[in-house]
Amino acid sequence: SNSCGQNGRSYQDEFCIIAEEAKMSCPVDVNMETTAVSNEGRGPPPFTCRPKTGDNDYAGFWDERSKTTEFSAYSNAMGRLDIEGCCWWGRGVLSTRGTCNIGKLNYYLGKSAYERRGESRFPGIDFCSDPAAICTEALTSEELRWITGMFEWTERIQSYSRDGWTYLNQLKDFVDDGMKDDSFISTVNSIVTRGCH
Repeated sequence: SNSCGQNGRSYQDEFCIIAEEAKMSCPVDVNMETTAVSNEGRGPPPFTCRPKTGDNDYAGFWDERSKTTEFSAYSNAMGRLDIEGCCWWGRGVLSTRGTCNIGKLNYYLGKSAYERRGESRFPGIDFCSDPAAICTEALTSEELRWITGMFEWTERIQSYSRDGWTYLNQLKDFVDDGMKDDSFISTVNSIVTRGCH
């Protein structure tokens, strides 16, 4: 059930919390079904999400020793056993994930932008109804992954400012100090992967 969230996160519950951004969050569709782009047989099977079919419908877990998926009641860190509504895992070069971040992508670059402004970089892609489009859209996949990453970087990382830590100020200090200390890189990695420093 890691498709629902990892490291104590619940991606389907990561709605935009700033009032003026609340409208950008994707709605969670418990009937959505999708499977991540294949990892071509290496390691665990790709993430998937689907409606729960009954009380004994478990996502299971990957057994590294036997190289098989065990379909038993085994929860992720948040206690999830199923994968219903859990289609919001990370995709693209910076693993854009969560209903807020994917919703912002749709709001600024996808179908929602086109419907509101009459122009959009990807007018035919509704990232909220098809978050997998970041990696599967046949004609624009590589370009889309990189544009998604650049959008994510400027919108979420470069503008990060929380609890006295501001990305741009810290970047300037890091460069001015000769880029010797790895703590800046580690902190930015934490912001990218966990959403906080």
